[in-house]
Amino acid sequence: MSDSAAPSQPPRKTHVSPWSFVPCTEFFAGLMRDYASAFPSLIFKTLGASNAVVGFTYFLTLPLGFNVLWAPFVERLGTYRQNFLRSLLAITIWSALLGGVFFLPIQGLMPLAIAFLGAAFIISVFNMAYLGFKVSALSNRELELFTGVGNSFYRIGAMTGTTLMVYLVGLLFDRMGSYRPAWGIILLAGSFAMGGAWLYLRAVLAYPPSDTGTTTKLTPAVYLKSFTDFIRQPRGWFITGFLLLAPFSEGLLSGMKTPFYLDPPEKGGLGMDLKAIGVMAPISTTIMILSGIVGGIIVRKFGLRRALFPMSLVMLVPHVAIILLPVFREHAMQSFHIGSAGFVVYPWVWTANFIEISGYGLGFAAYLTFTAFLIKTGGHNKATFAALVGAFSVIGYTAGGGVSGIIQEHVGYFWTFALSIVVAIPAWLLIPFIPLRQILQRAEQADHEG
Repeated sequence: MSDSAAPSQPPRKTHVSPWSFVPCTEFFAGLMRDYASAFPSLIFKTLGASNAVVGFTYFLTLPLGFNVLWAPFVERLGTYRQNFLRSLLAITIWSALLGGVFFLPIQGLMPLAIAFLGAAFIISVFNMAYLGFKVSALSNRELELFTGVGNSFYRIGAMTGTTLMVYLVGLLFDRMGSYRPAWGIILLAGSFAMGGAWLYLRAVLAYPPSDTGTTTKLTPAVYLKSFTDFIRQPRGWFITGFLLLAPFSEGLLSGMKTPFYLDPPEKGGLGMDLKAIGVMAPISTTIMILSGIVGGIIVRKFGLRRALFPMSLVMLVPHVAIILLPVFREHAMQSFHIGSAGFVVYPWVWTANFIEISGYGLGFAAYLTFTAFLIKTGGHNKATFAALVGAFSVIGYTAGGGVSGIIQEHVGYFWTFALSIVVAIPAWLLIPFIPLRQILQRAEQADHEG
Protein backbone atom coordinates (compact mmCIF):
# COMPACT_ATOMS: atom_id res chain seq x y z
CA MET A 1 0.00 0.00 0.00
CA SER A 2 1.34 3.38 -0.96
CA ASP A 3 1.86 6.18 1.50
CA SER A 4 -0.86 8.21 -0.19
CA ALA A 5 -3.34 5.47 0.64
CA ALA A 6 -2.46 5.51 4.34
CA PRO A 7 -5.26 6.88 6.48
CA SER A 8 -4.54 10.43 7.62
CA GLN A 9 -5.25 11.58 11.16
CA PRO A 10 -7.80 14.36 11.55
CA PRO A 11 -6.27 17.73 12.39
CA ARG A 12 -6.13 18.61 16.07
CA LYS A 13 -8.63 21.13 17.37
CA THR A 14 -6.94 24.45 18.07
CA HIS A 15 -9.97 26.03 19.73
CA VAL A 16 -13.14 24.84 21.44
CA SER A 17 -15.98 26.61 23.21
CA PRO A 18 -14.98 27.68 26.74
CA TRP A 19 -18.25 26.17 27.92
CA SER A 20 -16.86 22.75 27.06
CA PHE A 21 -14.11 22.84 29.69
CA VAL A 22 -14.14 25.95 31.92
CA PRO A 23 -17.16 25.00 34.13
CA CYS A 24 -16.00 21.40 34.53
CA THR A 25 -12.40 22.34 35.30
CA GLU A 26 -13.27 25.14 37.71
CA PHE A 27 -15.69 22.85 39.56
CA PHE A 28 -13.00 20.25 40.18
CA ALA A 29 -10.43 22.94 40.97
CA GLY A 30 -12.73 24.06 43.79
CA LEU A 31 -13.17 20.48 44.94
CA MET A 32 -9.40 19.96 44.93
CA ARG A 33 -9.01 22.99 47.18
CA ASP A 34 -11.04 21.09 49.79
CA TYR A 35 -8.67 18.15 49.43
CA ALA A 36 -5.79 20.47 50.32
CA SER A 37 -7.43 22.58 53.05
CA ALA A 38 -10.78 21.49 54.51
CA PHE A 39 -10.46 17.70 54.38
CA PRO A 40 -7.13 17.26 56.23
CA SER A 41 -8.30 19.07 59.38
CA LEU A 42 -11.69 17.31 59.33
CA ILE A 43 -10.14 13.88 58.75
CA PHE A 44 -7.52 14.33 61.45
CA LYS A 45 -10.07 15.63 63.94
CA THR A 46 -12.57 12.84 63.35
CA LEU A 47 -9.79 10.25 63.65
CA GLY A 48 -9.01 11.49 67.14
CA ALA A 49 -6.04 13.80 66.60
CA SER A 50 -5.30 16.50 69.15
CA ASN A 51 -6.03 20.11 68.28
CA ALA A 52 -2.29 20.78 68.03
CA VAL A 53 -2.08 18.18 65.27
CA VAL A 54 -5.25 19.48 63.60
CA GLY A 55 -3.72 22.95 63.51
CA PHE A 56 -0.53 21.50 62.04
CA THR A 57 -2.51 20.33 58.99
CA TYR A 58 -2.66 23.96 57.86
CA PHE A 59 1.07 23.82 57.16
CA LEU A 60 0.36 21.03 54.66
CA THR A 61 -1.13 23.65 52.29
CA LEU A 62 2.10 25.68 52.02
CA PRO A 63 3.00 24.22 48.59
CA LEU A 64 0.01 26.12 47.17
CA GLY A 65 1.74 29.38 48.04
CA PHE A 66 5.21 28.51 46.78
CA ASN A 67 4.43 27.02 43.38
CA VAL A 68 6.58 29.68 41.70
CA LEU A 69 9.66 27.98 43.15
CA TRP A 70 9.12 24.82 41.10
CA ALA A 71 7.22 26.39 38.19
CA PRO A 72 10.45 26.66 36.11
CA PHE A 73 10.98 22.91 36.44
CA VAL A 74 7.36 21.84 35.93
CA GLU A 75 6.96 23.91 32.77
CA ARG A 76 9.90 22.11 31.18
CA LEU A 77 8.03 18.80 31.44
CA GLY A 78 5.66 19.59 28.58
CA THR A 79 2.85 21.83 27.43
CA TYR A 80 0.28 23.33 29.75
CA ARG A 81 -2.29 20.90 28.34
CA GLN A 82 -0.09 17.91 29.12
CA ASN A 83 0.71 19.07 32.66
CA PHE A 84 -2.94 19.95 33.26
CA LEU A 85 -4.12 16.43 32.38
CA ARG A 86 -1.19 14.72 34.11
CA SER A 87 -1.84 16.50 37.39
CA LEU A 88 -5.59 15.79 37.20
CA LEU A 89 -4.85 12.11 36.64
CA ALA A 90 -2.32 12.17 39.50
CA ILE A 91 -4.80 13.61 42.01
CA THR A 92 -7.39 11.06 40.80
CA ILE A 93 -5.01 8.18 41.52
CA TRP A 94 -3.98 9.81 44.81
CA SER A 95 -7.59 10.05 46.00
CA ALA A 96 -8.20 6.39 45.13
CA LEU A 97 -5.07 5.22 46.94
CA LEU A 98 -5.81 7.30 50.03
CA GLY A 99 -9.41 6.07 50.07
CA GLY A 100 -8.14 2.49 49.94
CA VAL A 101 -5.73 3.13 52.82
CA PHE A 102 -8.65 3.77 55.16
CA PHE A 103 -9.71 0.13 54.74
CA LEU A 104 -6.24 -1.17 55.70
CA PRO A 105 -5.03 -1.72 59.28
CA ILE A 106 -2.58 1.18 59.06
CA GLN A 107 -2.19 3.14 62.28
CA GLY A 108 -0.68 6.56 62.87
CA LEU A 109 -1.34 9.93 61.29
CA MET A 110 2.08 10.68 59.82
CA PRO A 111 1.42 8.72 56.58
CA LEU A 112 -1.75 10.78 56.14
CA ALA A 113 0.16 14.03 56.69
CA ILE A 114 2.72 13.04 54.05
CA ALA A 115 -0.08 12.06 51.67
CA PHE A 116 -1.86 15.41 52.04
CA LEU A 117 1.41 17.30 51.62
CA GLY A 118 1.91 15.42 48.35
CA ALA A 119 -1.64 16.30 47.31
CA ALA A 120 -0.88 20.00 47.85
CA PHE A 121 2.12 19.72 45.50
CA ILE A 122 -0.02 18.01 42.84
CA ILE A 123 -2.79 20.58 43.18
CA SER A 124 -0.28 23.45 42.91
CA VAL A 125 0.93 21.96 39.61
CA PHE A 126 -2.68 21.62 38.44
CA ASN A 127 -3.39 25.27 39.27
CA MET A 128 -0.29 26.46 37.39
CA ALA A 129 -0.98 24.29 34.36
CA TYR A 130 -4.66 25.17 34.16
CA LEU A 131 -3.97 28.89 34.40
CA GLY A 132 -1.38 28.63 31.63
CA PHE A 133 -3.69 26.54 29.46
CA LYS A 134 -6.64 28.90 30.00
CA VAL A 135 -4.57 31.91 28.97
CA SER A 136 -3.37 30.03 25.88
CA ALA A 137 -6.78 28.63 24.91
CA LEU A 138 -9.03 31.66 25.44
CA SER A 139 -9.04 35.02 23.74
CA ASN A 140 -8.95 38.18 25.84
CA ARG A 141 -12.68 38.63 25.40
CA GLU A 142 -13.36 35.03 26.43
CA LEU A 143 -11.12 35.45 29.48
CA GLU A 144 -13.15 38.49 30.57
CA LEU A 145 -16.47 36.75 29.97
CA PHE A 146 -15.55 33.50 31.72
CA THR A 147 -13.79 34.88 34.79
CA GLY A 148 -17.10 35.25 36.61
CA VAL A 149 -18.44 31.96 35.24
CA GLY A 150 -15.31 30.14 36.32
CA ASN A 151 -15.36 31.65 39.82
CA SER A 152 -18.99 30.58 40.27
CA PHE A 153 -18.25 26.96 39.33
CA TYR A 154 -15.12 27.04 41.52
CA ARG A 155 -17.28 28.04 44.49
CA ILE A 156 -19.82 25.34 43.64
CA GLY A 157 -17.05 22.74 43.57
CA ALA A 158 -15.68 23.89 46.92
CA MET A 159 -19.20 23.88 48.34
CA THR A 160 -19.74 20.32 47.09
CA GLY A 161 -16.75 19.14 49.10
CA THR A 162 -17.52 20.97 52.33
CA THR A 163 -21.27 20.33 52.10
CA LEU A 164 -22.31 17.20 50.22
CA MET A 165 -19.20 15.09 50.81
CA VAL A 166 -18.87 16.08 54.46
CA TYR A 167 -22.58 15.47 55.04
CA LEU A 168 -22.31 12.01 53.43
CA VAL A 169 -19.38 11.17 55.70
CA GLY A 170 -21.63 12.01 58.66
CA LEU A 171 -24.40 9.76 57.32
CA LEU A 172 -21.99 6.87 56.72
CA PHE A 173 -20.58 7.32 60.23
CA ASP A 174 -24.10 6.96 61.66
CA ARG A 175 -24.48 3.65 59.81
CA MET A 176 -20.98 2.22 60.26
CA GLY A 177 -19.97 3.66 63.61
CA SER A 178 -16.47 4.53 62.35
CA TYR A 179 -15.06 7.46 60.43
CA ARG A 180 -12.30 5.47 58.71
CA PRO A 181 -14.50 3.53 56.25
CA ALA A 182 -16.77 6.57 55.86
CA TRP A 183 -13.89 8.75 54.68
CA GLY A 184 -12.55 5.88 52.55
CA ILE A 185 -15.83 5.53 50.65
CA ILE A 186 -16.15 9.28 50.05
CA LEU A 187 -12.54 9.62 48.84
CA LEU A 188 -13.04 6.69 46.46
CA ALA A 189 -16.23 8.32 45.16
CA GLY A 190 -14.32 11.55 44.63
CA SER A 191 -11.68 9.64 42.73
CA PHE A 192 -14.27 8.16 40.36
CA ALA A 193 -15.72 11.63 39.73
CA MET A 194 -12.30 13.14 38.96
CA GLY A 195 -11.42 10.15 36.78
CA GLY A 196 -14.54 10.80 34.73
CA ALA A 197 -13.55 14.47 34.42
CA TRP A 198 -10.08 13.43 33.24
CA LEU A 199 -11.54 11.19 30.50
CA TYR A 200 -13.92 13.93 29.41
CA LEU A 201 -11.36 16.74 29.37
CA ARG A 202 -8.79 14.57 27.62
CA ALA A 203 -11.30 14.20 24.80
CA VAL A 204 -12.51 17.80 24.54
CA LEU A 205 -9.48 19.99 25.30
CA ALA A 206 -8.05 21.80 22.32
CA TYR A 207 -4.40 22.12 21.33
CA PRO A 208 -3.83 25.91 21.34
CA PRO A 209 -1.06 26.91 18.92
CA SER A 210 0.56 29.12 21.58
CA ASP A 211 0.77 26.22 24.05
CA THR A 212 4.08 24.80 22.82
CA GLY A 213 5.86 24.38 26.12
CA THR A 214 7.85 27.17 27.69
CA THR A 215 11.22 28.05 29.01
CA THR A 216 9.99 30.27 31.78
CA LYS A 217 11.77 33.40 32.92
CA LEU A 218 10.76 32.75 36.52
CA THR A 219 14.11 31.27 37.54
CA PRO A 220 15.11 31.18 41.23
CA ALA A 221 17.53 34.08 40.56
CA VAL A 222 14.75 36.24 39.10
CA TYR A 223 12.49 35.28 41.98
CA LEU A 224 15.17 36.29 44.53
CA LYS A 225 15.76 39.65 42.80
CA SER A 226 12.02 40.35 42.74
CA PHE A 227 11.83 39.55 46.46
CA THR A 228 14.59 42.06 47.11
CA ASP A 229 12.85 44.68 44.95
CA PHE A 230 9.60 44.03 46.78
CA ILE A 231 11.13 44.53 50.23
CA ARG A 232 13.10 47.61 49.14
CA GLN A 233 10.12 49.45 47.68
CA PRO A 234 8.97 52.48 49.73
CA ARG A 235 7.92 51.20 53.16
CA GLY A 236 8.22 47.64 51.88
CA TRP A 237 8.52 46.22 55.39
CA PHE A 238 5.19 47.78 56.40
CA ILE A 239 3.54 46.32 53.29
CA THR A 240 5.01 42.88 53.96
CA GLY A 241 3.94 43.01 57.60
CA PHE A 242 0.37 43.84 56.61
CA LEU A 243 0.27 41.02 54.03
CA LEU A 244 1.44 38.53 56.67
CA LEU A 245 -0.48 39.68 59.75
CA ALA A 246 -3.92 40.28 58.24
CA PRO A 247 -4.37 36.64 57.06
CA PHE A 248 -2.65 35.35 60.23
CA SER A 249 -5.57 36.56 62.33
CA GLU A 250 -8.16 34.81 60.16
CA GLY A 251 -6.07 31.62 60.09
CA LEU A 252 -5.86 31.62 63.89
CA LEU A 253 -9.64 31.86 64.14
CA SER A 254 -10.46 29.45 61.29
CA GLY A 255 -7.96 26.85 62.49
CA MET A 256 -9.95 26.12 65.63
CA LYS A 257 -13.52 26.84 64.51
CA THR A 258 -14.16 23.32 63.22
CA PRO A 259 -12.55 21.56 66.23
CA PHE A 260 -14.64 23.82 68.48
CA TYR A 261 -17.79 22.77 66.65
CA LEU A 262 -16.90 19.07 66.81
CA ASP A 263 -15.41 18.74 70.31
CA PRO A 264 -17.83 17.44 72.98
CA PRO A 265 -19.00 19.86 75.71
CA GLU A 266 -16.71 18.28 78.30
CA LYS A 267 -13.75 19.41 76.16
CA GLY A 268 -15.12 22.93 75.74
CA GLY A 269 -16.73 22.34 72.33
CA LEU A 270 -20.27 22.37 71.02
CA GLY A 271 -20.65 18.66 70.23
CA MET A 272 -21.88 19.16 66.65
CA ASP A 273 -21.54 16.40 64.06
CA LEU A 274 -20.38 16.48 60.44
CA LYS A 275 -23.96 16.56 59.18
CA ALA A 276 -24.63 19.81 61.04
CA ILE A 277 -21.41 21.33 59.66
CA GLY A 278 -22.30 20.13 56.16
CA VAL A 279 -25.69 21.84 56.39
CA MET A 280 -24.05 25.11 57.49
CA ALA A 281 -21.46 25.18 54.70
CA PRO A 282 -23.60 26.21 51.67
CA ILE A 283 -25.14 29.19 53.46
CA SER A 284 -21.69 30.26 54.68
CA THR A 285 -20.31 30.09 51.14
CA THR A 286 -23.25 32.05 49.76
CA ILE A 287 -22.80 34.77 52.39
CA MET A 288 -19.07 34.91 51.65
CA ILE A 289 -19.77 35.46 47.94
CA LEU A 290 -22.48 38.09 48.51
CA SER A 291 -20.49 40.00 51.13
CA GLY A 292 -17.47 39.95 48.82
CA ILE A 293 -19.56 41.46 46.03
CA VAL A 294 -20.87 44.17 48.37
CA GLY A 295 -17.33 44.83 49.59
CA GLY A 296 -16.15 45.26 46.01
CA ILE A 297 -18.95 47.75 45.34
CA ILE A 298 -17.99 49.75 48.45
CA VAL A 299 -14.33 49.87 47.44
CA ARG A 300 -15.26 50.98 43.94
CA LYS A 301 -17.59 53.71 45.25
CA PHE A 302 -15.29 55.22 47.88
CA GLY A 303 -11.85 54.23 46.54
CA LEU A 304 -9.21 52.05 48.13
CA ARG A 305 -7.52 54.91 50.00
CA ARG A 306 -10.71 55.70 51.90
CA ALA A 307 -11.99 52.12 52.22
CA LEU A 308 -8.98 50.01 53.26
CA PHE A 309 -8.65 51.25 56.85
CA PRO A 310 -12.34 51.01 57.92
CA MET A 311 -13.01 47.81 55.96
CA SER A 312 -10.03 46.11 57.56
CA LEU A 313 -11.65 46.94 60.89
CA VAL A 314 -14.90 45.44 59.59
CA MET A 315 -12.97 42.24 58.87
CA LEU A 316 -11.74 42.25 62.48
CA VAL A 317 -14.69 43.22 64.71
CA PRO A 318 -17.13 40.39 63.75
CA HIS A 319 -14.69 37.92 65.34
CA VAL A 320 -16.46 38.91 68.57
CA ALA A 321 -19.45 36.79 67.49
CA ILE A 322 -17.30 33.64 67.48
CA ILE A 323 -15.49 34.68 70.68
CA LEU A 324 -18.80 34.75 72.57
CA LEU A 325 -19.81 31.20 71.55
CA PRO A 326 -17.58 29.45 74.14
CA VAL A 327 -19.08 31.69 76.83
CA PHE A 328 -22.68 30.79 75.95
CA ARG A 329 -22.17 27.17 74.90
CA GLU A 330 -25.19 25.95 76.87
CA HIS A 331 -27.47 28.02 74.63
CA ALA A 332 -25.89 26.93 71.35
CA MET A 333 -27.99 23.81 70.77
CA GLN A 334 -31.78 23.66 70.73
CA SER A 335 -33.90 20.53 70.30
CA PHE A 336 -37.48 20.27 69.10
CA HIS A 337 -39.83 17.54 67.90
CA ILE A 338 -42.27 17.26 65.03
CA GLY A 339 -44.42 14.25 65.79
CA SER A 340 -42.08 11.41 66.67
CA ALA A 341 -39.09 12.94 64.89
CA GLY A 342 -36.53 14.92 66.87
CA PHE A 343 -34.37 17.69 65.46
CA VAL A 344 -31.36 19.58 66.75
CA VAL A 345 -30.62 23.10 65.52
CA TYR A 346 -27.84 25.56 66.31
CA PRO A 347 -29.32 29.03 65.66
CA TRP A 348 -26.72 30.96 67.68
CA VAL A 349 -23.84 29.07 66.07
CA TRP A 350 -25.20 29.76 62.60
CA THR A 351 -25.77 33.42 63.43
CA ALA A 352 -22.27 33.91 64.87
CA ASN A 353 -20.66 32.09 61.95
CA PHE A 354 -22.59 34.14 59.39
CA ILE A 355 -21.70 37.43 61.13
CA GLU A 356 -18.01 36.52 61.16
CA ILE A 357 -18.06 35.40 57.52
CA SER A 358 -19.92 38.52 56.41
CA GLY A 359 -17.32 40.76 58.01
CA TYR A 360 -14.50 38.73 56.54
CA GLY A 361 -16.05 38.85 53.07
CA LEU A 362 -16.47 42.63 53.22
CA GLY A 363 -12.97 43.31 54.53
CA PHE A 364 -11.27 40.74 52.33
CA ALA A 365 -12.62 42.49 49.25
CA ALA A 366 -10.56 45.55 50.24
CA TYR A 367 -7.54 43.36 51.00
CA LEU A 368 -7.73 41.68 47.58
CA THR A 369 -8.11 45.04 45.84
CA PHE A 370 -5.01 46.29 47.64
CA THR A 371 -3.00 43.24 46.55
CA ALA A 372 -4.18 43.68 42.94
CA PHE A 373 -2.90 47.27 42.83
CA LEU A 374 0.30 46.18 44.56
CA ILE A 375 0.94 43.53 41.91
CA LYS A 376 0.48 46.11 39.15
CA THR A 377 3.37 48.14 40.57
CA GLY A 378 5.75 45.28 39.79
CA GLY A 379 6.37 46.52 36.25
CA HIS A 380 8.18 43.76 34.36
CA ASN A 381 8.11 41.71 37.58
CA LYS A 382 4.32 41.46 37.80
CA ALA A 383 4.40 37.65 37.72
CA THR A 384 6.86 37.37 40.57
CA PHE A 385 5.17 40.17 42.51
CA ALA A 386 1.93 38.20 42.20
CA ALA A 387 3.69 35.07 43.42
CA LEU A 388 5.23 36.94 46.35
CA VAL A 389 1.94 38.55 47.40
CA GLY A 390 0.25 35.15 47.20
CA ALA A 391 3.05 33.50 49.15
CA PHE A 392 2.94 36.10 51.93
CA SER A 393 -0.82 35.71 52.24
CA VAL A 394 -0.61 31.90 52.32
CA ILE A 395 2.24 31.98 54.85
CA GLY A 396 0.28 34.30 57.13
CA TYR A 397 -2.92 32.24 56.95
CA THR A 398 -1.26 28.84 57.33
CA ALA A 399 0.97 30.06 60.16
CA GLY A 400 -2.10 31.28 62.04
CA GLY A 401 -3.92 28.01 61.50
CA GLY A 402 -0.78 25.99 62.20
CA VAL A 403 -0.21 27.41 65.68
CA SER A 404 -3.90 27.69 66.58
CA GLY A 405 -4.10 24.15 67.97
CA ILE A 406 -1.09 24.57 70.25
CA ILE A 407 -2.51 27.85 71.55
CA GLN A 408 -5.95 26.33 72.12
CA GLU A 409 -4.57 23.43 74.13
CA HIS A 410 -2.86 25.90 76.46
CA VAL A 411 -5.49 28.64 76.85
CA GLY A 412 -8.79 27.18 75.60
CA TYR A 413 -11.14 28.17 72.81
CA PHE A 414 -12.26 31.52 74.21
CA TRP A 415 -8.78 33.00 74.55
CA THR A 416 -7.67 31.52 71.22
CA PHE A 417 -10.52 33.27 69.44
CA ALA A 418 -9.90 36.46 71.43
CA LEU A 419 -6.24 36.35 70.43
CA SER A 420 -7.30 36.44 66.78
CA ILE A 421 -8.44 40.03 67.36
CA VAL A 422 -5.36 40.97 69.35
CA VAL A 423 -2.93 39.85 66.63
CA ALA A 424 -5.03 41.61 63.95
CA ILE A 425 -4.68 45.00 65.61
CA PRO A 426 -1.01 45.49 64.55
CA ALA A 427 -1.98 44.72 60.93
CA TRP A 428 -4.77 47.28 61.12
CA LEU A 429 -2.46 49.88 62.65
CA LEU A 430 0.08 49.34 59.85
CA ILE A 431 -2.34 50.62 57.20
CA PRO A 432 -1.68 54.37 57.77
CA PHE A 433 2.04 53.68 57.21
CA ILE A 434 1.44 52.01 53.82
CA PRO A 435 2.06 54.48 50.94
CA LEU A 436 -1.32 53.90 49.33
CA ARG A 437 -1.21 57.10 47.29
CA GLN A 438 2.11 56.11 45.65
CA ILE A 439 0.95 52.53 45.09
CA LEU A 440 -2.21 53.71 43.33
CA GLN A 441 -0.26 56.21 41.22
CA ARG A 442 2.29 53.56 40.15
CA ALA A 443 -0.49 51.11 39.36
CA GLU A 444 -2.27 53.70 37.20
CA GLN A 445 1.00 54.51 35.43
CA ALA A 446 1.53 50.81 34.76
CA ASP A 447 -1.92 50.64 33.14
CA HIS A 448 -1.08 53.55 30.82
CA GLU A 449 2.26 52.01 29.91
CA GLY A 450 0.58 48.67 29.23
